[in-house]
Amino acid sequence: MKQIILPLLFMLALFIFPKQCFADLVASESFSLTIPQTTSLQLISDKTDFGTIQSSEYGVSNKSAHVITLGDGTNNNSHIRTNNPKTVANKQFKLSFSSDSMNVNVVSEDNIAKLVLTDANQTEVSINITDYNQSERPKLGAGQGSEFVVQDSKSLSIPAASNIEFDDQIAALSMKMDLDESTLDVNDAPQTMSFNVVFSIVGIN
Repeated sequence: MKQIILPLLFMLALFIFPKQCFADLVASESFSLTIPQTTSLQLISDKTDFGTIQSSEYGVSNKSAHVITLGDGTNNNSHIRTNNPKTVANKQFKLSFSSDSMNVNVVSEDNIAKLVLTDANQTEVSINITDYNQSERPKLGAGQGSEFVVQDSKSLSIPAASNIEFDDQIAALSMKMDLDESTLDVNDAPQTMSFNVVFSIVGIN
């Protein structure tokens, strides 16, 4: 019986499914995923120079004159923005200072960081690097903020594991650069003293 049924089934299959050519039907679409920077830094100043200095101001230290603001801790212009504050909060943060035309040194004095610029002719001028109240070193983060300390002769830093406080994914910088007019001298050569400031998070590309 098996020998009769099997050939019949084979013949039936050939009859129902004759050999044919089929064309493929294809539809396609391309998609892309762009992953943005998860952490960004912004450093914006209200101006890029200290304004016109009068010779009558030499020898006088005036906190209200010749100040550049790089984030006053309230307007959030200069800040860190991240979608992962928990990870970023314990990185190391740096403010580095340099110049292409003169020597730059960072020192600490009376809880204020000072940027000392010295040209080739030994003209030496100091700039106080303070918080927005101009009473302490710069700070970073919400609430009371974490204070930068002098790391070396070229930079200020907040050490890792400082747990910077973020407010709605933003940690604002509180920093002013206040020219110390008392360090100007009538014998200083007329010139423009230029320097650079870099705000960075160590360990994040």
